[in-house]
Amino acid sequence: MWCSMSALRTAHSRPFSAMAVRSTRSDPRTSAPMTEASQGHSSAAEQAGNLPPVTQRVHTEGHGMSAVVGAGVQVNISTSGLPAPRPASNQAAPPAGEDPRPQVWNLRPRDRSFAGRSAELAELRARLSSGGVAAVQAVYGIGGVGKTQLVLEYAYRHRADYDVVWWISAEQPGLIGEQFSALGTSLGVLDVGADSTIAQSKVRDFLGIRERWLLIFDNVEKPEDLRRWLPDGVGHVLITSRGRNWGEIAQTVELNLLPRHEAVELLTLRLVNISAVEADRIAEDLGDLPLALAQAASYLAESGMSTADYRQSLNEETVGVLDEGRPAGYPHSLAAATILNASALGARDTAALAVLHLCAFLAPEPIPTDLVVTIAAHADRHLDAITPLAQIIDKPFQRQRSISAVGAFGLARVELGTITVHRLVQAVLRDQIGPVVAAELRTCIEAALGTVNPGDPRNSANWPRWSMVLPHLLAANRHAPRTRAYASGPAMPSST
Repeated sequence: MWCSMSALRTAHSRPFSAMAVRSTRSDPRTSAPMTEASQGHSSAAEQAGNLPPVTQRVHTEGHGMSAVVGAGVQVNISTSGLPAPRPASNQAAPPAGEDPRPQVWNLRPRDRSFAGRSAELAELRARLSSGGVAAVQAVYGIGGVGKTQLVLEYAYRHRADYDVVWWISAEQPGLIGEQFSALGTSLGVLDVGADSTIAQSKVRDFLGIRERWLLIFDNVEKPEDLRRWLPDGVGHVLITSRGRNWGEIAQTVELNLLPRHEAVELLTLRLVNISAVEADRIAEDLGDLPLALAQAASYLAESGMSTADYRQSLNEETVGVLDEGRPAGYPHSLAAATILNASALGARDTAALAVLHLCAFLAPEPIPTDLVVTIAAHADRHLDAITPLAQIIDKPFQRQRSISAVGAFGLARVELGTITVHRLVQAVLRDQIGPVVAAELRTCIEAALGTVNPGDPRNSANWPRWSMVLPHLLAANRHAPRTRAYASGPAMPSST
């Protein structure tokens, strides 16, 4: 393709092209770059007619090069505007200052005390590197399990592999367009204040023909909120969500509670003087939930309270303790987040809130949905806390939709046939329920559990059913101010 220097100047003036043209001369007989001294000698030799013409190359930063040849000059023009790819790295990025950030970047500071999750980080890296649909990954799990912190750490560890890394807070879908506009401005494809519809088109088109970019959509409620914003192409997308229904547009990674050794590591990294034994006890009390662990570390470091006093306070004043020591990077304490999410759930689905309240008085173990059905079926239809659930309990589709909603709000882990609520979430919920309603719920649960018969406990074939029910029988006794004997039900198996 032939090109005039005016056309070259026009290409160089394109937004975000960053061509940074530099010139070298090469000897066509060796294809090696010539030094400044040899360039001078060569020029004189050419004038004497002793050497063939020297090809001049204009190198540009970027990729997607198009050659322009004319009058013995070859020009390579960058059409991408982004730096040339660098070899990918699977290693953690060097400390700050040794590895520059991508050209386009808006991430908040890194959590220097991040601990654990090596398996999940490696899995994300392997999947994203494989390309195709795997380049969109959705990380989901209950509230406080560390989804946001995981993807933030991933972005920092692998920032050398990207030229664009952009964080989009997606909890409010109406604000995604504004953040896309900001991205478009940083990319140089939009003017400040551009309409979000234009931003959607321009940014998606720009990224769709490029590589080496990472978009992070944090705290998305459902796929419908995100579908139209996802670019095509070979970049990477990370999504965090409390919901799990992402199969149509992404592969999913479920984030669970920390393994105990990683929970201990988190505490010992943040607290200089805590022993591994003390850390293990606190991790046990907090159920290995990352947000609760980070709060405990923050509060203990700030207050100077002993671990023994903290554990006693956690047992006696659970909600008050869980509202203290909110660590950086979390918008709410565990107590506040639980209350806010439960309120939002009740506004959306009153039957779902009734399910959650029932679960608050059972064990923090998988609760069979059949057990929820049994309790609701035995409930007094005039009990306000249960009425919305009792009205749909014999309608499997509506009932399951309400149970699933509890999981979608990050308040429980919902799996096939079971629902599990974390012990700290249960404690906050019980504190929020008035004493009169709490007493009515306990009475209802006691009466229903008294009718449950998993079978003869002496028959080993019935042990799996007993193992599912027994923790909830014990929890009902523990939470009840007045314990009823289960004389009408079968004898419980010995714990030995």
